[in-house]
Parts: sequence; structure tokens; C-alpha cells
Amino acid sequence: VLSWEMTIFEKAWRIRGLEELLMDLVLAPALAEALFDQVAMRTGAFAARVAELGVDIIQLGDDVGSQTGMLISPRLCRRTLKPRMADLIAGIKRANPDTLVFYHTDGIVDPVIPDFIEIGIDVLNPVQPECMDIGRLKREYGQHLAFWGGVGVQTTMPFGTPDDVRAATRQVIEEAGAGGGLLVAPAHLIERDIPWENVLAFAEAVRDYGAYD
Repeated sequence: VLSWEMTIFEKAWRIRGLEELLMDLVLAPALAEALFDQVAMRTGAFAARVAELGVDIIQLGDDVGSQTGMLISPRLCRRTLKPRMADLIAGIKRANPDTLVFYHTDGIVDPVIPDFIEIGIDVLNPVQPECMDIGRLKREYGQHLAFWGGVGVQTTMPFGTPDDVRAATRQVIEEAGAGGGLLVAPAHLIERDIPWENVLAFAEAVRDYGAYD
């Protein structure tokens, strides 16, 4: 598995500055898109070469969502990021059709999930339970998309009891595990505020409830 997150949007705003890039997308779109082109070209060449060498999964991603909505509008996403990400993913698939494409974005991205599927994303991460309903996503898109994550690291993992963690993990498995396509996991990094007992409770719940018949 190759972790190559911060693929286009996040690399570009780290170069340009987030506020400046967001304004560029509206006031100076040619500048923003030229920067996207340069970043996508370099990232795409690297990703295709690694796929050619036989990597199983390439983890791409840009945080285009927040917990109250998208950072940039779906319209802007489709106009600027989607075609470049589509070309990048197509290059990966040409190099190795068996390489799976994992895409990470925090926050609410429901409006563009069909676009993710259209351009060849295989796995969506992290599906934050604080703002995304993994059960509904599984029902609507589970025939096209796998989900990786689902257990809250802002709520249950740091602040719940071990029993709460076990219950939340079991719920994710029951809501999104049927038929495959779920990699149950904490919805982001396990930070230092998460008690070790809760980490163990998560692992135990996966062991107890996560096996397919």
C-alpha cells in the first residue's frame, strides 16, 4: 500500500496558501488550474510508475470536505479537480488494472460521491460518523465503492467507554459490512487522547463481529 494522500488540492494550497487558492479558484481560475496541472502531472507520473511496479493499493486524497459542508463547491470540484483526478487515476489503471485506488477526504462529500465512482475510485475513507452516515452510503453506493473507516475518533474512541467502542464498531459492521466492501477502522489517526483500553476494545470487537460467514 502506497500512501500518496494530499494529491492535488492539498499540495496546491500548501504551495499557494489555502485562502489565496480558494480566492484564485473564483477570481483567477487560470492561475489555480495551472497550479493544479503542474501538481497533477508530477503526482500522476509517480503514482503510475508505482502502480507499474505492482503496488496493490494507492492511497490518494485531498480534504475537500468539512464537517458542515464542502470546502469548495461541487461545481468547482467537478470543473477543476475531477478531470485532473480522472486523468491521474486513468494513468494508474493503464499501468496496472489491478491496483486499487483509495481516496481520503475528511468531512461531508456526499454531493460528489457519484463523481468519485465515475472516475474510478475504489475505496472511500474515512467516512466520519460525526457527519457521514455509513449505512446510507453502503445502501446507495455499496455496489460500486468500498468504505474504510467509520468509527469516530472525535467522539466514541476518545470519550466513550470500552463498551461504547465495542457497540459502535459492531454497529458499523452491521450497517456496512454485508456482502463485503467494508474495512472497519477508526475514522482517522489514533491520537494520544484515545485510551489504550478503547484501542483494545476496538480490536476485540473487530475480532468478535468482523468475520464474514
